Amino acid sequence: MYPLLKHPVYGGRVTLRTAYGILCGRAMRHTSVVQLTGAKPALGSIEPASLLTYETMVPARLLRRYKRFLGDVELRVDAQDEDAAPSTTQAVIHVPNTGPMTGLLDELPSRVALSLSANLKRKYAHSLEWIHLQKEAVWVGVHSARANAMAKELLSTHCLTGLPDYDNITPEVRFGRNGASRVDFLLQHSKSNTQCHVEVKSVTLAATSEAGDRLALFPDTVSTRAQRHVSELMAVARAGGQAALLFLVQRSDCVAFAPCHECDPVYAEGVVAAAAAGVRLLAAAVAFDPGAGCVRYCGQLPVLLQYQLRDGQTLRAPAALSRQKLAGAGKRPRKA
Repeated sequence: MYPLLKHPVYGGRVTLRTAYGILCGRAMRHTSVVQLTGAKPALGSIEPASLLTYETMVPARLLRRYKRFLGDVELRVDAQDEDAAPSTTQAVIHVPNTGPMTGLLDELPSRVALSLSANLKRKYAHSLEWIHLQKEAVWVGVHSARANAMAKELLSTHCLTGLPDYDNITPEVRFGRNGASRVDFLLQHSKSNTQCHVEVKSVTLAATSEAGDRLALFPDTVSTRAQRHVSELMAVARAGGQAALLFLVQRSDCVAFAPCHECDPVYAEGVVAAAAAGVRLLAAAVAFDPGAGCVRYCGQLPVLLQYQLRDGQTLRAPAALSRQKLAGAGKRPRKA
């Protein structure tokens, strides 16, 4: 982690990029600031970028996850009588994550943040958004689809370095043989007529490296779907096109990203091969601000293709969860 730079006054020859890193708590060597137009704002008014703001956030305690897409939580119920103590009630929620959530369910019950849907026809009104890991003292975002929404915001504001120039963003574009596949975003530049296929992956797993640094890792289990995606991007690059993998790290305690050789060696080697073929690899971290009810951009992380974890670390999903997945396979909750 880069240390906090302490200046009595932000001025002189301190660059805007460095000052932005100072305000975020570190010098963000691997990121750039949102493009500015017109007059530049006063340096003291710069705030970390808010990528997503929730209309309603409900605090709760996650008791268990089951059937893959369901969870039991404990909600606080305020008493109508001001002198009465608040009580609690249990509710079933939607868990919008298809993976095993490796490393996130080891400390249950855990504090969580839930979103509340305004759709009265939904079977489950609440959805799990963020879970707090007490041991690591960090919030981790588990809503996989939110990664694409935040990635779109980063792309729209040109916050990410390492991509070709573009002035148009199109989501969910078919490509590949007979258009059988879809890429999350297609970036295009009207003048040069160039384009870049961008695939986004939501990252929740983290581990400690042999050097003692926290690394964000993907995937957290074997993923044939992710293997296929990286192969398709590699085919684009080998055919002379441009492609990129964007790993959206939904936690703020990591200093770098790496493909997880322990959980899915096939995918990890595929990422290494894709980089060699010309696929661009980018990683960006975000953090949940529970007080403001929003998600803020932390900056880009370096990508490490080879690394070693500390001895004794296990990154496998618990056997109990595997049984739960089998029991809940194909039972997606309706209207969630």
